[in-house]
Amino acid sequence: MIGEALDTDRVGITDNPKSPSDSSVQWRVLYEWTSAYTVPQLSHPDLMQGSWEGIEAWYERLSQGQIVIVPVEEMFEPFQSGQAELGVKVLHLVPILVDGVYWGQVGFDDCREAKHRSSSELNVLKIAAACIGSAIQRDRTQKATLQAEQARSQELERLNVELQQTLDRLSESEERYRTLFELGREGFNYVEFEPPFSTALPIEEQIKLYRQNLVIKQVNSAFAAMYGIDNPDEIVGLKLADFHVEESETNTAFIECIPVL
Repeated sequence: MIGEALDTDRVGITDNPKSPSDSSVQWRVLYEWTSAYTVPQLSHPDLMQGSWEGIEAWYERLSQGQIVIVPVEEMFEPFQSGQAELGVKVLHLVPILVDGVYWGQVGFDDCREAKHRSSSELNVLKIAAACIGSAIQRDRTQKATLQAEQARSQELERLNVELQQTLDRLSESEERYRTLFELGREGFNYVEFEPPFSTALPIEEQIKLYRQNLVIKQVNSAFAAMYGIDNPDEIVGLKLADFHVEESETNTAFIECIPVL
């Protein structure tokens, strides 16, 4: 549409690839339209890409957002010979900026005759360059968003696997604990302190709160039998004061030795 509207012969989009393996490739034609009177540049592998050698000033102007318009007779070698082979009489280039950074250019070649283009005609290229730059930026943003989502999905999947493995280990540990607790010959009991108290308190105050706040939550049959009780559930809910003699020095000494978790 641009080529036909401008009555030109070739419209192309060129980028500036960074190729560490081949420093001679500093620009390359990605897309192209040609009129019926013009040979396609993409059909010439040696002319569809090249370096900025001899035309470094063009690169500086384009990177600063300026338009480049050059008749073939004012070009420098080795770029001039290639353009002459393609039949170019006047070359017009408008930079494509992606997020404010020079990415490449959109341009058109007059091959049948050297035309003097008006500012309105050049504005067509400016609009096209702006649209291309915006499209590339949107594509980059969408790809970055997709990659971030994929990375989060992979991380979530990894965490889910680790969580399931942890839950499986806890389940196995819980099962072993239950077996030991319920079938063990030793007396086991699980207690809590309601309300909890600080272990930074003086030992005398801790012992007092220990006796007041300790509540039995679970015991096994062996533990209940130690107190002459057949049903372990009868002990659940009792406090230490319900079956420990508070004045007993032996009980006090025993409490002092219990590690508190």
